[in-house]
Amino acid sequence: MSGKPTYEELEKRVRELEEKEAEHRETEKQLKISRKLLRDVMDIVPVYICAKNLKGEFILANKKLADFYKTTADEMIKVSHSEVCEDEEELKSMLADDLEVINSGKPKLIPEETMESPDGSIALLETYKIPFTAYEDPAVLIVATDITSRKRDEEERKYLEAQFQQAQKMESIGRLAGGVAHDLNNLLSPILGYSEMLLFDFDENDKRRDSLQQIIHAGIRARDVVRQLLAFSRKQALEFKTVDLNKVLSRFEKLLRRTIREDILVKIKPGPQVPLIRGDIGQLEQVIMNLAVNAQDAMENGGTLVIETFAAELNGNITVYNEKIAPGKYLILSVKDTGSGMSAETRKHLFEPFFSTKGEQGTGLGLATVYGIIRQHGGGISVYSEPGNGTTFNIYLPVSQNNDASPDTDVEIPSNLHGTETILIVEDNAQVRSITCGILESYGYKILVAENGMDAIAILKKHKKQVQLILTDVVMPVMDGKKLSSMALALDPDIKILFMSGYTDDVIAHRGVLDEGVNFIQKPFTVQGLAARVRKVLDNIN
Repeated sequence: MSGKPTYEELEKRVRELEEKEAEHRETEKQLKISRKLLRDVMDIVPVYICAKNLKGEFILANKKLADFYKTTADEMIKVSHSEVCEDEEELKSMLADDLEVINSGKPKLIPEETMESPDGSIALLETYKIPFTAYEDPAVLIVATDITSRKRDEEERKYLEAQFQQAQKMESIGRLAGGVAHDLNNLLSPILGYSEMLLFDFDENDKRRDSLQQIIHAGIRARDVVRQLLAFSRKQALEFKTVDLNKVLSRFEKLLRRTIREDILVKIKPGPQVPLIRGDIGQLEQVIMNLAVNAQDAMENGGTLVIETFAAELNGNITVYNEKIAPGKYLILSVKDTGSGMSAETRKHLFEPFFSTKGEQGTGLGLATVYGIIRQHGGGISVYSEPGNGTTFNIYLPVSQNNDASPDTDVEIPSNLHGTETILIVEDNAQVRSITCGILESYGYKILVAENGMDAIAILKKHKKQVQLILTDVVMPVMDGKKLSSMALALDPDIKILFMSGYTDDVIAHRGVLDEGVNFIQKPFTVQGLAARVRKVLDNIN
């Protein structure tokens, strides 16, 4: 028979119960601390965290994930994934991944998947799915990092690298084109010059005239190709003036309409009060014509060509072909057609020399020329085109800083190209030197000849103030044309200087644009072209 517990035994049991209760309270306290710590960690880390059971129900979610879905973590636990994901295929794929991880007991990395919030914003995620053993039923723990910004940065880097590589390629082609053009110009100068001079000697009925004219025609075509190469490589001489592009379009419209086929409707839309620019009128006309002809070729069955101008102020860097153009005020020349459009691959090569979509019918120099001319003007080109939806070229031309100036007008060619002045010709190429002497002598000028700058200075000292004009090449051995001009002007401040060159990327050019007031003629020149330029320099006609 057991007796009643003694007072001491009861007291002992009470103490044991109190100790267990204290331990329980401490355990609960530590559990609350652990839960809070876990929750704080989950809410602090910059990743999306959740856990789901086999039914796709959320059993855990952190604040970042809840914020994305515009709810709270407690509310997230009350819903299933199907309630926040409307795409059935995407949901099936996610649940299949969850089941694979739970069944295999191995984690899985999903490099890229998307998640859409109720407001339509989309995040690109890199997701880890891990078997979740802390839960009594099978579950998967999901930790996802938002890689949207990283992916965008990677794509931007790839784009910039592609742009840089394309720019390098274009620059390399440009250097090659400029070097080839220089040599060809020196070869074409005697071909064109001697052919024209021989033509003058033949009677109108001489059968040999036709052969000579064919030689001249071929030479002129070759010269034009060389000039296109120079334009692309941004090494041609430009005569910059203050230009009203609306007036250029107005004067050019009649020629443009005669050139473009009748089944194409041409609409010229000059913008109101467009700002003036600094540009070479002839080169800008070539840009308009090249783009118009290119648009015509894209509209085989007719269509509409719209050419318009308007002013724009760019507040940030605008990406155009191969580069960005700086913020500022621009005049935009827009050429739009309703033609066949272009693929992305075609647009990538659009401005490369000898790249053509016309097969053997095209030289591939038209748009390359446009690109070079616009870059020489300090501008840029953007192209918008899709197959079947036409093409729009937008050309950005910097506004002239002196926008109050009056636009320059073209100067007429002198009516009389003959003269009796003494001209010193300085040229190291024997063939070019010979034909240049022959042309100017035929117009009545007295000619002195030097092969380089040092010889020229010696001749000037011998014929003190008897030389009215020095016609000199720019790049020569011993002494270049620029240094020669400085020394010649020191001997005779009244002497006129006319530079000539097969290319212009040299000491008298700034990035292809000649100094104000410098007289220049591009090789190869025609007989009349040289005579007219010489006469204008001697008569102080700018």
